[in-house]
Amino acid sequence: MSTDKTQDFATRMSHAGRAGTNVRGFVNPAVHRGSTMLYPNMAERFAAPGERFEQKPNYGTGGGPTHWPLENVVAEVEGGTRCQIVSTGLAAVTVPLLAG
Repeated sequence: MSTDKTQDFATRMSHAGRAGTNVRGFVNPAVHRGSTMLYPNMAERFAAPGERFEQKPNYGTGGGPTHWPLENVVAEVEGGTRCQIVSTGLAAVTVPLLAG
């Protein structure tokens, strides 16, 4: 969720990563755990690795509905448009070096 850039920084931070004001329920995103991904057909399964940096479910450590709000908040704090969180410090150093 992208917050309104005309709002004060503290206001943007209190709303960043949340579903919005028109949603009833818990404030924090739910924890999603899983070990198996299901796809409707093989074509979509083979297309999934090409979408690994999009906020779409994929197998592995590419993130999920629990990680995406954190990525959105970090991007908001840093003034960016996207963020990719990774699982280790080595990955955090390697990903930018291999990006291209």
